[in-house]
Amino acid sequence: MRHRIDWIVFAVILATGIVLRLHDAMTRPLHFDEGATAYFAGLPWADLWGPPARLEPNPPLFYAIAHLVRATGAPLEALRLPAVLFGVLCIPAAYAVARQLGGHVAGLIAAALVATSAEHVLLSQLARAYTLLALAALTATACLVHILQARADPRRRAVPATRIAWAGYILASLVALYAHNTAVLLLFVLNLVAAAIWATTLRRDRGFARAWIAANLAIVALYAPWLPIVVNQSVNDLAGFWIPTPTLLAMRYEAMNTYGQRYLHRGQPAIDAAFLLLAALGVLHHRKNRVVPALAILVLAGVPALTWLVSQWRPITNGKTLFWLLPLFMVLVALGCTWFRRLAPVVALPLVLAQLVATTQVFHAPLREDWRATAAVLQANLRPGDTLYLDPAAATVLLDYYGWRRAGVTLLGDTGGERWFRHFPGRLIDPGALPTNTRLWLLTRGPATDNRALRERMRTDFTQEFGPNIRLSLLVPK
Repeated sequence: MRHRIDWIVFAVILATGIVLRLHDAMTRPLHFDEGATAYFAGLPWADLWGPPARLEPNPPLFYAIAHLVRATGAPLEALRLPAVLFGVLCIPAAYAVARQLGGHVAGLIAAALVATSAEHVLLSQLARAYTLLALAALTATACLVHILQARADPRRRAVPATRIAWAGYILASLVALYAHNTAVLLLFVLNLVAAAIWATTLRRDRGFARAWIAANLAIVALYAPWLPIVVNQSVNDLAGFWIPTPTLLAMRYEAMNTYGQRYLHRGQPAIDAAFLLLAALGVLHHRKNRVVPALAILVLAGVPALTWLVSQWRPITNGKTLFWLLPLFMVLVALGCTWFRRLAPVVALPLVLAQLVATTQVFHAPLREDWRATAAVLQANLRPGDTLYLDPAAATVLLDYYGWRRAGVTLLGDTGGERWFRHFPGRLIDPGALPTNTRLWLLTRGPATDNRALRERMRTDFTQEFGPNIRLSLLVPK
């Protein structure tokens, strides 16, 4: 009976995670980054894995999945469904990791924390590769944890499940690498974890050493076709990338965006402190299982440190590059709850409720990018003979989808736009060469520079913001 109740609880947790991630996923307007996914998903299959893919600093695996979705003829919002699915699958994956490290109750708590995490729900509704990377990272970690704990027990070394775990580790690692370039850090730190455990508890286990080396050689061999592209992008393309070089303070801020509850405004900083303290307590409580402190130190602390170090050469730090660490952090929090033994669910309940409140706040927050409303205003106000300047030019992907009148309008784009966008239907032009003898619409995304010289020669007749990210202005001759 107890076993049946536990699985009913897990089913409720999983259903909650599904409902939260599907909420408004098919009705909310697409984000600009999702427009990039829509663009790549519409390319021919050969282009997805060919030269055009090298212009985008993300591997093509998620775009290939999106391509299959778009081929069905479904609306562009359906491109979010793979991200939703991968986000939902993170729930049982987190359960698997926590259960191996701390038992069934820890697994249920980790699943509940991932299911209700506002950050996880939000990025599960974004048609990008972040949840695919998070799922691959969790799966690779779960497989490695199983292998390490099985090798420490001579009775489990020959179990077929261990061989399956090695295959799962290789496959999950490859999915992570082909999902996002920063997954190289995942493989680096997981190998550090394996090295630390081998050096302390498996020193004489030559069988593990041989299997470990063979698994990594297989990963390198299967990743080799894409590796030169990543190296070229890192050396050349990312030299002028838009992400700024982070300071230590900025790195701390980004790490707390991952490990904290940034969407929960009331009760801070006490709530963030509770999560962090429980994670630390989880390491302390399960320190005899050396995998736990190794994961905490090398993964949850080591990845932000490595990210900061790499970013001093090529900036790769923004709010989403550390996202895949969030489920692993929730596993540690769940382990901390088990310190209270039978009261563990009671301790975890306020954390889950706090996350549900934060998720509700996210759902009710105003849109950051309302491209549907932007297209509607352009559709209602553009006249033949007008000029529309887009910064970036790739905004045409979403404007075309949501509908706007392009006939008779001169379309200009920013010459410093995204390198991956190669099908701009207008003309690329330097912002300093914009015309001043016609009605000029300026559509900008993100912080736009104020062209004072242009505004001195023209007057602003109309300005409207469509969320904090999009600004539309109409300039007319004086």
